[in-house]
Amino acid sequence: MVQSARIKTVLHEINLAACDQNGSVSSYDERYFVISKNDKLRWIVPANPLLGKKVLAQWHPYGLVSQVAWFVLRCLYSLRCASLMPGVTGVTANVVRGVIVAGSKKVVSPVIYVGTRGSQQKAVVTFVDLNTGQPLVIMKVALESGARISLKREAETLKSLAQLGVRNVPKLLTIDNENGPTWQTVISGRLTSRKLTRSHIDFLLKLPRHTTTTLDHQKDILCGLIESSGGGSFVELPGVIKKAINQIKGKKNIPLVLVHGDFAPWNLKRQPNNQLAAIDWEDSEFDGLPLWDLCHFHYIQAYLFGDNKRVRSFLSGRLIKEYLQKLEIEKVDHAALVLLYLLGMVFQKNGNKNREFKDFLIEQVPLVLAN
Repeated sequence: MVQSARIKTVLHEINLAACDQNGSVSSYDERYFVISKNDKLRWIVPANPLLGKKVLAQWHPYGLVSQVAWFVLRCLYSLRCASLMPGVTGVTANVVRGVIVAGSKKVVSPVIYVGTRGSQQKAVVTFVDLNTGQPLVIMKVALESGARISLKREAETLKSLAQLGVRNVPKLLTIDNENGPTWQTVISGRLTSRKLTRSHIDFLLKLPRHTTTTLDHQKDILCGLIESSGGGSFVELPGVIKKAINQIKGKKNIPLVLVHGDFAPWNLKRQPNNQLAAIDWEDSEFDGLPLWDLCHFHYIQAYLFGDNKRVRSFLSGRLIKEYLQKLEIEKVDHAALVLLYLLGMVFQKNGNKNREFKDFLIEQVPLVLAN
């Protein structure tokens, strides 16, 4: 069972963040369901299904067993019987009941998703209308110090995207620069499937790009990153890493693009017009490399779901070729761009990627070199 102390800590941080934005706000003791997985807190949802079901309907896991369990859980939740499900307990919690939305105070109830434990952990709070359960606004709260940096990065990206007129992304409403809570608009829609589609390519091609680089320059940046991260000088690196770095070479201009940084199905939502919307821009980078997001889309799924076929030949896919052609980089060494993703993810200082994933990426390097 999830420790009650952890639940109280999360709720305290959320109530504090809501008060910081809205001044003195009312709060009440309400009945909630706490949903955990492997004894780790994941959701805190109102016991009244009217208030939580619309948020839960927009989220789903990707493994078959997990999908079945999630379907059963949602059915039991609709019947107010979620506590019959393993990993679900009922609690009474003191929660915020009023927030400022679009300049006026709304009576709301929070639906809380708690991210994976680690230095980047955060809570994503969807405040829903107390009468209809309709999601009104999103508040993100840093639960660990690293998340404050990530939330600030996302806020700056969302500001820039709004100024550039990029659509199908959340709109930043406000940020507490000292403590890190951010408020943003709700992006509705269900999470996408695991399949790469034309909608993914169209979304990425619409993201801003403003300058160029070369493989030679990116190689120099990578070597500096490796050294600063404690990876050692070039001569100290394992042979396969040195071979990979040596393959990254070229003087042709390559556009630098905005990369999402965690371009994966669970951060993408399908819109009614069949376009995609992207949420969670905390790992974004404006001076990013082409193919980075598409590499991540394939490699993170291969790692999580054991689907290595997904990465063996993804460069030869029709949609990938179309993407490269539209960016006018079809004559560049595409394998070098993949190696820059793999090694960049391994040696970057961002603490959001675990050691096991980085080890998996290292294992992929010889496979890329062999193709």
